[in-house]
This record gives sequence, C-alpha cells and structure tokens, in this order.
Amino acid sequence: MQEYKSLDNIFIKTLARPIKIAYIVPFEDLEQNHWVLDAIFYESYTRWGGAKTLIFPATKNKFLDEGYDNWLEYYDPDFIYSYVELSKEFIEKISCLSSPISFLSHQDAESEISRWRDYLANTERYCCPVPSLTTLHTISRHLKKGQLPSIVTQAEQWTDIPSERFLADNFGISHHTTYCTNPIDNFYETLSSVPEDTPESSNVGTNRAYSLAQVLNALRNPETVTFAQLSSLCSDNIDKMNPPDWNGFQIFVGDTCLDRINFWNARLLATKLKPRNLPSSLIIRENLFNNSDFLKALGTLLNEKNFLKRGNSSIPCVVLRSCSVPRETLAECKNSLRKHTHNEIRDPKEHSVYAIPPNAYMDKPINFGSEVGYGEPRKITEDLQRLEAPEPDHFKSMPNEWHSLKTGQWSLDVLI
Repeated sequence: MQEYKSLDNIFIKTLARPIKIAYIVPFEDLEQNHWVLDAIFYESYTRWGGAKTLIFPATKNKFLDEGYDNWLEYYDPDFIYSYVELSKEFIEKISCLSSPISFLSHQDAESEISRWRDYLANTERYCCPVPSLTTLHTISRHLKKGQLPSIVTQAEQWTDIPSERFLADNFGISHHTTYCTNPIDNFYETLSSVPEDTPESSNVGTNRAYSLAQVLNALRNPETVTFAQLSSLCSDNIDKMNPPDWNGFQIFVGDTCLDRINFWNARLLATKLKPRNLPSSLIIRENLFNNSDFLKALGTLLNEKNFLKRGNSSIPCVVLRSCSVPRETLAECKNSLRKHTHNEIRDPKEHSVYAIPPNAYMDKPINFGSEVGYGEPRKITEDLQRLEAPEPDHFKSMPNEWHSLKTGQWSLDVLI
C-alpha cells in the first residue's frame, strides 16, 4: 500500500464575489410565465451582482436548447431555483452539471395567485445576498462635491408592475423586494416614473418623469443611476464572455417570454462596461418604435452612452434581434431608429437565435479573473480550521456614513 504523504505547504488566495443564482423557467407565452419573469428581474436588480443572473428556459425533461447545458456547467451557480416541475432524471443531470449549494423549487402560495409578487423567490432560509444599493458609493464618489445621485424608480412599484414593462425589465424599479425606494437625505434622491394624472400632493419621490422619453433623457446625466447599474457594479469576477456574434449593443424587439429571456441572458455575452455606460442590451416593445418622442430620446442616449462596436467597425453599433417579430418588421424598426442616432443599426439574418455562447467559449477553464483583487497568500494545513472570509472590495472603500448598508452574504472564490 502506498503511504499517504501529508501536504503541509498549501497556499491559497481568496476573493469575495456576489452569490450566483440560476433560475429555471417555463417559456410558453402565458401571463403566469410573464409574472415569473417580472419577479426574477425585480429580485435580481435588488441584489449585488444580480444583473449577471442567468435564466434557463426548460420543460420538464430538458432545457430549450442543448447549449444551456454547457452554459449552466460553466456558470457554476451557487443556488438553482426552478419554477418548472422537473423530472427526477433532469434534476440529477442538473445537479451533476453544477453541484449547487441548494437546488430549490418554487412553492405556490396557498391562496390564489393573482400577481407577479406571488412568484418572488423564497430564498431567505438559504441566503440573504448583499443588496445592490451597497455599490451606489462607487458612482457617488465620481460626482461633484455635494451632488447627490438620483436613482430611477417607479411610483407604481408597490401595487404592480405596469403593462409597459420597459423600466422594470431594462433598469429595475426598486432596491428591495418588500420596500419602496424613497429618497434619503444626504444619500440619494429619486426620479420616479409616474402617470401624467398623478396629483401634485402625492409623495412619489424627489423628481417626477411623466414619460419614458423623460426617463431616457435623464439617463444622459451622470448623476442619474439605475438598479441595472448598481446590480452589476463591482462584480467583474463573475465571468462574462465576448463572442463576436454578440458584439455591439443588442436591442430585442418584442414582448414574448423568449424575447425577455434572451434579452436578459445577452447581457452576460457583452464586454465589461464602465459604470456610467448603458447595459449592453435593452428590450423594447414593437409599438414604441412608433413613438417619435421615445425614439428621439433613445437615439440621443445611444449617441452619448453606447460605445459597443461590432467587427472592425469604428462606429458604435446597435443590433436588432427578436424571437417574435419577423425580419421585415425589424427592418422597419431599423429605419425608424436610424433617423435619430449616429449609431450603425443592423438587423442580422440570424436575428432570432437564442442568446447562448458558442461551445468554444465554454470549453475553456472558468475564468476567475486575474490574481489582481485576491488577498495575500495564506498558508493552510489539512487540519480542520476556520478561515475569515474577506469582505467585498466595495465594502472596504465605503465611506463611514454608508456603513449601515454593509449587510448580506456573499460567496468566496478560493485560488489554490
């Protein structure tokens, strides 16, 4: 028998990162399935790193496309939360692919389901992630002295997500799954999207926006912040890919479940963006391309905030995609938008492909980032020992007056 030799010189480095959650969802175009996506988007934007959550469309026995199998294994989530009743064989396959800490299944409320809030994930017993609001100071420190950031929110958020999901899907509308986002003195103001008939006496925040065009115009200002930004900042060690077919700024036209899923997942196929840039993809209903005020505001915003290019082009590029709208309609949308922007607008023949990275990008070892950001090497032994988990880097740079926001849990990458 070969004698076992103890290893007494093991050195590790550690790096705090956001908790990664993968959602498994139905994709048929039903109202309840849209409510599921409403709940997922809403929750994800409240969580540090939540904008890099992955959503996997599936049936009882398999994912919609085989490419999702590889992506799940590569993404390596900490938790999996399923809204689909999966077969035992499929559950075992998923568990082997990703080995999550917990594999959770959504349990419907005992009372009748009547709105999207009934589909919010029940994960409190298993994890309490760091809030996305904790990254706000990383933007605040770039503003002029005494200037407060203004967070885009929505006055209707507590009652329901309105039928026009543009803000809720693309930018998020609240910092918490339970509480409304109200301005806090000396911390931040709010820009609330409200209906035109909202009484002046209503307490809906610091400032009001009565149309989507007004919100888009406000986003041109560096002090205007969205939860999409906050939930993606300081999370570079969640690996993102950059396959050439997904270069450029992606706009998904349509409002089906598959349109919404692809729009969301496409953000993990983009290059690293600077804090003040737009997210790398938006989803826009077809009817908004008939709204001249909206298109003018969108075009101006793209001119000032989009720096994503495609191929060897030196001009920022916008790519139109859809799982529900024919290419002829996309061509009409392209012609409408190009009147208001200097960006190059493309509508590729493969406009309806799923937002999945090529296998060649997932055959590589998982990129935990460079060693920059990891702590100093620490020697460990094979004995049972307790290690102190370092706090996230953005906690360390948080001003003293923000320390009350230091809450929640995070994961730890260990480099051996």
